[in-house]
Amino acid sequence: MADKNILLIEPGYKNKYPPLGLMKIAQYHGPRGKKDRVRFIKGEDRSVLSQAWDRIYVTTLFSFEYPK
Repeated sequence: MADKNILLIEPGYKNKYPPLGLMKIAQYHGPRGKKDRVRFIKGEDRSVLSQAWDRIYVTTLFSFEYPK
């Protein structure tokens, strides 16, 4: 079933490349796959709170960027 709202979230840590796992999920749900509406955000973005999401995918990385 297409026409779902998919949100991909990457925490706001410092990195060079986007997470491969989220990019694969974006391909699966995106225009070449199920044709869902996919949105990718990095860090905090309050504008996504006003919309209902069918699926939310979050990635993380063990990082020493954040203070203890």
